[in-house]
Amino acid sequence: MYDCDIHDLAHCDLKQKYFIDAAYVRVCERLTSYANATLPQKKYLSFLKPYWNSELTAAHDSMSLVRREWCRQGRPRDATDQAFSAYKTAKREFRRLHRKCVNIYLSNLNNEIDRMAEVDSHKFWKMVNARRNRNRSSLSSGINFDGTTVRDRDSISSMNI
Repeated sequence: MYDCDIHDLAHCDLKQKYFIDAAYVRVCERLTSYANATLPQKKYLSFLKPYWNSELTAAHDSMSLVRREWCRQGRPRDATDQAFSAYKTAKREFRRLHRKCVNIYLSNLNNEIDRMAEVDSHKFWKMVNARRNRNRSSLSSGINFDGTTVRDRDSISSMNI
């Protein structure tokens, strides 16, 4: 049987196909285990993409499958190739859906902020400050009410809305 350890592969008899395959599997297993033990694991942070939904997940999975098939066929770049055109179509549809979901999310968020500006000023400022960039030195930032840019609570309270 196979009695070589990974440290003495250079001295092993790799003339038979079984020994070559076993050595390859052993090297791959070791590399994978070392990578899992030492490299950081990627974590999904849902707050980074609050607009993400099941429709986007399905479109992304579909795009990934089509891309995988395109890669299996050698990544042809000929426009007449079916795998290439299917991949580009799936990618285009995913990006279009992604932009649509982001725009809907931002529109809903802006509508909620507008509604809070009229109803509850405390909640309004909480939402505005949550969305505001951490750099407070920008003088151009503010909220536009009927053509007037408002940058602080005092300005809002002095306005006749």
